[in-house]
Amino acid sequence: MAYSRSRPFKSFYSEIDEIILVLKKVNLKSNTNLDIKFKDYILSSSVFLAHAELENYIEDIFNLYLRNLSQKKFFDLNEDLRSFLVYKFFKDNNIHQSILMNDEKSIISAIKRESSNGAKHIFDKDLEIIYISGKDIYETYKYPSVKNLQKIYKRIGCESIFDMASREINRNAKGILEQIGTYRTSLAHTATLSHITANDLILVLKDLKLFVNGLDRVIYKKIVNDHKQVFWRNNIH
Repeated sequence: MAYSRSRPFKSFYSEIDEIILVLKKVNLKSNTNLDIKFKDYILSSSVFLAHAELENYIEDIFNLYLRNLSQKKFFDLNEDLRSFLVYKFFKDNNIHQSILMNDEKSIISAIKRESSNGAKHIFDKDLEIIYISGKDIYETYKYPSVKNLQKIYKRIGCESIFDMASREINRNAKGILEQIGTYRTSLAHTATLSHITANDLILVLKDLKLFVNGLDRVIYKKIVNDHKQVFWRNNIH
């Protein structure tokens, strides 16, 4: 079965189209007399809204994927995801500090506590995962910067997310993200978008849809490779 869009991507696509529709109205002849400040407000809010929708997509696709891994066993997960969850167990329980302090008691206590609670699936290959969410993976890194996306996609087994997405869309995926990020940063720090027209921004948003299409196709291939087509069709599509 061929690729089909995820529910988060369908929602993202629709929301970006709504923003583009508003931007097109700015160019209508009937709106040529709009105050320049009003036009600037529309462009600025469009950038912030589009960037927020991208963050929503990241949050939604990770949540949808990870929540539906419940009832699977730990070794049903790919190696990168398993490795990150073990690392997260060590980090959340400050195991590294206990090791540096040669605090054997704290380490053993943490293992005993977790082996009968939330992370018990790590210690028993026959146990099903009770609950895992997207937040367990993206943590505080869902803001869609280049660095953050590289980090969180690697955690689910997508080693070079921008190279992978670029191959899917035949464009420079990293460059597309950096463009909308540059606009947002400019607004956040200087409250201006210099020499940017509504038409310019429409092209950027169309590229952004293409970028998310690439992300969606990458995670589709990863999920289907790990859990078969039926997982995507029943849980993500």
